[in-house]
Amino acid sequence: MLTQSRLREMLHYSEGTGVFVWLKAPGRNFKYRGKPAGYLGPDGYLYIGIDRAIYLAHRLAWFYVFDKWPDEQIDHVNRSKSDNKLSNLREANTVQNGHNVGLQSRNTSGVRGVDWRPDRARWRARLMVGKTDLSLGNFSDFFEAVCARKSAEHRHYGEYAPR
Repeated sequence: MLTQSRLREMLHYSEGTGVFVWLKAPGRNFKYRGKPAGYLGPDGYLYIGIDRAIYLAHRLAWFYVFDKWPDEQIDHVNRSKSDNKLSNLREANTVQNGHNVGLQSRNTSGVRGVDWRPDRARWRARLMVGKTDLSLGNFSDFFEAVCARKSAEHRHYGEYAPR
């Protein structure tokens, strides 16, 4: 099991840039000393190998600073999976982390939870709260529907509302 002291012996983490740099060469590969650690995975996350184990860099950053592994998930506030600045990381449960996602590919309005209802010739605003699909109303004006959605996000999701 990786300890914080072992992590700090191997790597330096910059809270401001989110970059890990090798202090000790991994294995016998001395050319890595002083170089940024990790590789970008196909999923967009940064991975770092230490002592024959692979770790997500954002989880290592949390451990490096707070000397504890996150209880659940780490959310990237700006949704950039490779941006591991401490100010961009926060602990979140699965539901909270799910609030901070981008638009689905089939979204046509450009705003989560707002869609056009041709049968009513109105914009519909909705929000998922837990497992409940909460209707926020139907609006003739797109801006009113967006405002209803954004207001409900802040009321129900708090700091985990999408930005």
